[in-house]
Amino acid sequence: MADNSITSLVVDDNPVNHTMAISFLLPHNIKPDCSHSGAEALRMIEEKARSASACDPVYDIIFMDHMMPEMDGIETARRIREWENKSGQEKPVPIIAFSANTSKDTEKMFIEAGMNGFLSKPISAEELDRILTQWLPSGKISLTKTPNEAVDPKTERLLEELAGIKGLDVKAGLSNFGGRREGYFLALRQFSEQCDSYMEELNAAGKAEAWEDYCIKAHALKGVLAAFGMGRLSQWAANLEKASKKEMDFSSEICQEETAPFCEVLAKFRDMLRLTPLFDCIDTEKSTKPKGEKKFLLEKINILKKACMGCSSEEIEKIFKAISDYEWDKETDQKLESIRGLASSYQFEEALEKIELINLS
Repeated sequence: MADNSITSLVVDDNPVNHTMAISFLLPHNIKPDCSHSGAEALRMIEEKARSASACDPVYDIIFMDHMMPEMDGIETARRIREWENKSGQEKPVPIIAFSANTSKDTEKMFIEAGMNGFLSKPISAEELDRILTQWLPSGKISLTKTPNEAVDPKTERLLEELAGIKGLDVKAGLSNFGGRREGYFLALRQFSEQCDSYMEELNAAGKAEAWEDYCIKAHALKGVLAAFGMGRLSQWAANLEKASKKEMDFSSEICQEETAPFCEVLAKFRDMLRLTPLFDCIDTEKSTKPKGEKKFLLEKINILKKACMGCSSEEIEKIFKAISDYEWDKETDQKLESIRGLASSYQFEEALEKIELINLS
């Protein structure tokens, strides 16, 4: 278990992968910051450095996704190393690559870019323990973990219904989220909410014959679906990824012919998730809730702002659980749901913008 002073950053363009990483890190008492892109990660590092000493690394450890749009993990790592040299950082921060690509050539690229290690997706608890022990400051980490989360009887029914979805290996999925039910359910909700965007982006890239972008989208879906325990659908995404790589077995025909049927099956998986109590387990029925008071909501909104500015996803979820104990008018409820969706996807700046639109006067 790490002490509270450990600082970490997860860089990944997919919120599901953020949730998966957090699920493994929280049992070690590590609460990471999250970034959606290489550019955002560089900004966060530079901002954090302004209040840190040059003799200490800005973060104790950074987990870096490989395939991201615009600036991938390799380029981001190179720029972090360049910034460290220019700014006179005495201790370079350990950067650990996250990737579903496990070839020796890929691992060699990570090391040449200045990264220190590699974790394959889905994450292995044993490999993460090895990385943390190797790279975190001595005396700040042990392999003793926080106790497992308490089992809620309501989640038993949800697990049973999820296990009834064809092709979904719930046991494997839970394992890929460190056994944390809360993390697994959150990631499935995130996927369900964003599935339409995944399909639209994949279709758009295929129609535009933007194969590099298509490859990134297929790669992301491959990793996400594998993490859930959707092995066959993940393999289909892997085949699309492979067919879109010009340096491998490139075949635009396969991509154009199979994208639509792949998205149909993806949509069916989304629909099956929505038929389960996956979303019901968030809140109680509105009819049983007392009406909320503006004074209470204003107090929580001010705390929520601070939590978003501090990128504290755990604190944000506690605030929303408190808010959800009360009934709000339809307009306020819709705005709160929008903010919660952004915050649960670690889009904190966008969530802050939405918070400003809530009028409690």
